Amino acid sequence: MMSKTVIAIALAAAGAMANPALAATHVVTQSGFTFSPSTLTIDQGDTVEWHWTAGSHTVTSGPASCVPDGLFDVPLNSANAVQSMVFNSAGAFPYFCQPHCGIGMTGTITVNAGPAVPTVSEWGMIGLALLTLTGGTLIIRKATAQRRALA
Repeated sequence: MMSKTVIAIALAAAGAMANPALAATHVVTQSGFTFSPSTLTIDQGDTVEWHWTAGSHTVTSGPASCVPDGLFDVPLNSANAVQSMVFNSAGAFPYFCQPHCGIGMTGTITVNAGPAVPTVSEWGMIGLALLTLTGGTLIIRKATAQRRALA
């Protein structure tokens, strides 16, 4: 019985620490001299993928005035057909294609602030919802696990 509880605690802790399932991936396609969609609103932690279709382009951070701000600058071409970036900070992130910015090849990623995601410290207190299987009955109870010093 003790081993089932220990396994349940370990699985619950691993589930509490794993958050990638909550993040989404959004696709922006380069089509001619445009990014489609040119404006995109996402949540913190989401990934944006830029997909190349033809020509030689870049995905360069900076305003529509075509001045790079240094946050990112990657090629988008046959050798680099997909570029991706995870946006962990809230705010507006304008970008452009360096060779084609002057003709309007620009876009903006707006990242919404998400709720604070609690972190689980290896040595701290962990609030867990334990699932304990007892005699074929599923019992859900709240428990607290803490680090214990080994003597």
